[in-house]
Amino acid sequence: MTPVWPLVSLALALLLWLQTAQLHQAQDQVATLELQQELGWAQKKNLETQYRHDSEQQDAQTRAALQVAHTDADRARDVAVGLRRDLAHFIDAHRTRVTAATEQCAPDDSAIVVLSDLFSRADDAAGELAAAFDEARARGLGCEGTHDAAVTASRGQ
Repeated sequence: MTPVWPLVSLALALLLWLQTAQLHQAQDQVATLELQQELGWAQKKNLETQYRHDSEQQDAQTRAALQVAHTDADRARDVAVGLRRDLAHFIDAHRTRVTAATEQCAPDDSAIVVLSDLFSRADDAAGELAAAFDEARARGLGCEGTHDAAVTASRGQ
């Protein structure tokens, strides 16, 4: 009869060697998964940073566009005030000339006053609409840019 101990010890050594190999393989898999997790977190952080940067840049562009729209509206209002002043001077000069020329057949200048008032109101309304449309467009472009940045960031591009 052959002693069983050498065979048992050989089987145990082989089993120990297999378990050790499996342990090393599992440790390698854990290390790989931890590395993938760290890379995933870093990529997420990079995407968040990129999105924040793009969003801030889009906000700055929107603020600049709004500032331009407000400046244009202010300039248009200033021009309208100047035109109204010129029209008032013209009406006063017209009245003075008519009064000086003859008082017998003074024309009725109420039509000029009504038309100037009508044009003045129409100009005011057009200026207000233009300012509102400029502001709405600037805000819309800002929202569109922020949305595009969010879509780009979510796709990871």
